[in-house]
Amino acid sequence: MSTAPIGRLDHVAFAVYSIEQARTFFEGALGATLRYVTVGRGGGFRYAVLDLVDFTIELLEPADPKGFVATFLEKRGEGVHHITLQVPTLAEKVAWLEGQGLRIVDKRHAEGRLVEAFISPKSACGVLFQLAETQPALDNEPYWQSCGCYVPRLPVLPLLAPLPGAEIAHGGQGSGGTVASGRNQLT
Repeated sequence: MSTAPIGRLDHVAFAVYSIEQARTFFEGALGATLRYVTVGRGGGFRYAVLDLVDFTIELLEPADPKGFVATFLEKRGEGVHHITLQVPTLAEKVAWLEGQGLRIVDKRHAEGRLVEAFISPKSACGVLFQLAETQPALDNEPYWQSCGCYVPRLPVLPLLAPLPGAEIAHGGQGSGGTVASGRNQLT
């Protein structure tokens, strides 16, 4: 079992019948701020992105009566559609998840690399998880690009130890003397 987090929350998406009607709740009752409204990839839906004190909300509205948002609303009504995680080294992590037996659906490639994939609700406690490495699938800049918090594939370095044959210089006489200049020095 992996002990490292797979990524970080980017947004939670809600399927709604009307972005305008849903905004009255998210902005009026919760105090969210609208960032923008746009047409989704393929034109089958529109979506709005709202900010609620650094928590991003996405509202999905059907534009195509046979599209995935319309189908979701018909079966389940309004509510949480998916949770999106920012995932560095996406292809590597998706392969690992598949190796663990999770059902990964709707993989999308662009420019020769995997840019988004979804963990089926059947493998994720009934919730659809979108995994993405780049915008526009992400509503926010990936955390490893914006804060320098993540550098992929850094080697783990052992604790520094003297090389065989090297001696540590001490400021005092005999064994266990004081350390020169307040730190160990290799000679």
